[in-house]
Amino acid sequence: DSAGKISQGTNGLLSAGGNIDLKAGSTVGEFANSINLAASGVVKANGSNVYLTSTKDLNLSTVESTGVVDINTTAGKIDIKDTITGDTVTLNAQGHIVQSTDAQSITATNGLKLLSQTGNIGEESNAIKFTIIEAYSSKIREIVLTKKLFSIFSFLILYIGQRDVL
Repeated sequence: DSAGKISQGTNGLLSAGGNIDLKAGSTVGEFANSINLAASGVVKANGSNVYLTSTKDLNLSTVESTGVVDINTTAGKIDIKDTITGDTVTLNAQGHIVQSTDAQSITATNGLKLLSQTGNIGEESNAIKFTIIEAYSSKIREIVLTKKLFSIFSFLILYIGQRDVL
């Protein structure tokens, strides 16, 4: 917990053999300097903006922000294990982006981007719930989405392969 912001020096890595829980009165990480981390457990974050980069598979617990949520992996997948809330939410995984069970959802008031560099977004047996989305996978095999929670849904843009608009 921090009353102010949580930031990290250049080339630092926050590593844990278990869970990581980051809670700040303002931002967790910064636009040009996200919190670099590696956790074998789940990662939870709460701040006015949340910027995280994982060096391996990332198991996301609750992520809450009134502003930007920008979460990346440089290796591995992103597994959504709880709710993610923000004004704009970007999940950018080197591997797959999956959702553990049907109970999780992503709420993005003004925009949601799911980017997979080499894997799938969602699974046929467990689609990702969302409100607004722009999804792109540079080596697309499958995008699976559900409209179950579209209370604020105003548009759906999918970029697939060479960014052809559907």
